[in-house]
Amino acid sequence: ENQGSHSWMGLNIKGSQGATFQMNNFKLFDSYYGLYNDLGEPGVSYNFANCHFKNNNYAIQLNADMNYSNCIFESNGVGQAAQISYGSLTATNCQFLNNFCSFTWSNSVNVTNCLFQGNQNNIVGSPGFFDNCQFIDNEYAFAEAYGHTIQNCYFAQNTIGIDNSGGSNISNCTFEYNNIALKIGDNTSISNNQIVNNQIGVAVTAYNPNTTIISDNQICNNTEFNLQNLTDKNFQVNANCFCSQDSTYIESYILDGYDDITRGLVNYAIYDDSCESILNYIVKIQLDELELSELNMENTIVIYAQNGQLVTIKSKRNQKLTLLSLSGAVISSFEIGEGIIELTLPQTQGLYLLKSTSGELLKVVL
Repeated sequence: ENQGSHSWMGLNIKGSQGATFQMNNFKLFDSYYGLYNDLGEPGVSYNFANCHFKNNNYAIQLNADMNYSNCIFESNGVGQAAQISYGSLTATNCQFLNNFCSFTWSNSVNVTNCLFQGNQNNIVGSPGFFDNCQFIDNEYAFAEAYGHTIQNCYFAQNTIGIDNSGGSNISNCTFEYNNIALKIGDNTSISNNQIVNNQIGVAVTAYNPNTTIISDNQICNNTEFNLQNLTDKNFQVNANCFCSQDSTYIESYILDGYDDITRGLVNYAIYDDSCESILNYIVKIQLDELELSELNMENTIVIYAQNGQLVTIKSKRNQKLTLLSLSGAVISSFEIGEGIIELTLPQTQGLYLLKSTSGELLKVVL
């Protein structure tokens, strides 16, 4: 082993001549090309167990279905290189340490119980599933991320935890001590996460923020901003707790149109100390059913206040309100008049919609 030197070219599998192989319990150090094949192998699977790839320019260059178990990828330029023509990656109980890239542009991945630490552009592209993984001290834990399901994972001390361009679901994760925990694009859902003690918690970059769902997260004690609206659109994050009952304090950690007139505004809710019950809504701008501002729309209902199940509505006319579940099921309905109205909603906790006669939708979190 000679750190920083690639003393040989690697193993070239001559697939064009019918060559195949299987390898377990081996070490591959100091090569330039690592394991590589001279053609793509659709439908071919390779299973590697208890392997150690270290100090290679490329550790693996195989356009096939790759399965890794208890393997270590350490100090490589790229652990698994881009699978351009074909390929998938499955990794269980593996470690990816101090690589420039752990893996890039796989067509599909399934990664469980793995550690990613000290990498640069750790995972590039590579849509798929990540469960119970740790991402520590990487430059980018996920770069150009799209099409991911990321759950039960831990992100700490990364420059950027997830740089998401869209189409992902991120849930039940902890983000702490990152420079930026998450940058989220269109059609992305982040829910039930702990996003605390970062420099920046959530940065919204979506072209159309109404396609994003930010719900049931604790976004607290981030030192620069809890939330950044980096778009010119208005949206709400009522179903998230900022761990304070002081609206002035919460506002100071939200970057939006109040700070920069080129940005959209962000509505939010104030929760009690348990982060379970909403005490008040901060409504900077009225939003339509798409969560974007329609300046020419007449708003006939406004949520004035909420205390648990008791919701106070201001109505501009006599009308019928229908309480809906997120799936569209009718829970109950209310005939209301003009003025200030108090409604008692069901006890079951969750996210609901109040629909007016004119089709306006208000989100209510119980």
